[in-house]
Amino acid sequence: RLQLRGEIGELLIENSVIGPIEEYAAADDPCSAGSVVIRDSIIQSIKPSMPAIGLKTGRLTIERSTVFGSITADRMDASELLVTGMVTIADNQHGCFRFSAAGDDPAMRLPRQYESHRIAGGIAPHMFVSQRFGDAGFAQLSETAAAEIMTGAENGSEIGAYSSVLGPIRLADLATKLDEYAPLNTIAGIVLAS
Repeated sequence: RLQLRGEIGELLIENSVIGPIEEYAAADDPCSAGSVVIRDSIIQSIKPSMPAIGLKTGRLTIERSTVFGSITADRMDASELLVTGMVTIADNQHGCFRFSAAGDDPAMRLPRQYESHRIAGGIAPHMFVSQRFGDAGFAQLSETAAAEIMTGAENGSEIGAYSSVLGPIRLADLATKLDEYAPLNTIAGIVLAS
């Protein structure tokens, strides 16, 4: 668990796998986080009662990341974010939820949405190869993931922490090359392995 204390101008988290992020607030330490920036990372809360990201005052900017759990923040700018839990943003008049995906819960409080997807029934565990840290396929999308998650990023890649890998784009390119260069009467197929 990453607990923010004191006054923080900007916290930058990149290319990381971390546990829950929360602001600690008490009478002797009110905690004032200016902004939290998360890129190309996986944030996981294994306790359903604890949000994966819980910010009271800080502005959250999150790009190309996967969050296992809920998010609570004052303001949020999200791009290519995949979140499995509830999102509750206090100031939803500012910020944006673009090229991202979350469950379709009517109680969810998101900022303005642009090219984002609300998945009926939520982001189910079967949509990932594994949700257990340490497994080879941790946080990777499985073949049963919704099509809008698999190719919903701005560049046509997948939404989430592996967006920068460009997996769906490379897979489509490989399939095209197999069709183009395979000898006649050859049946070629692609087998994915973690």
